[in-house]
Amino acid sequence: MSGKGQILEITISQLDWYLINQVKKLRKQKGISQADLSVKMGFSEKLVGSIENPTLSARYNVSHINLLAKALNCNIHDLLPVKAFSADFLKLKVKRTHKLSRDGKPSKKTVLEVIDIIPLNN
Repeated sequence: MSGKGQILEITISQLDWYLINQVKKLRKQKGISQADLSVKMGFSEKLVGSIENPTLSARYNVSHINLLAKALNCNIHDLLPVKAFSADFLKLKVKRTHKLSRDGKPSKKTVLEVIDIIPLNN
């Protein structure tokens, strides 16, 4: 990967961030790709990938919860937190760097790395 990269700040609800990461964890445990989960839910192959990219505005909504539980063969409570969060929103600091192509030059593909998560006061 290329060196410096670009730092982005994204504000996201803590519940959205939790759900994104919980789905991602369960998806990976079950060996399901983003595209396959999207299709199992009845959507285009890009839905889950768009949601797992915090720089995009796509998020799961309430109607997705049941579809996710069926597609991941889990219970709805496996997707949601046990109790309420103390902070409603988080500020994510995300570093975006370009992957390097075979010739060592930056390619158009990027990698995102969350480098800091800051709870925002309510």
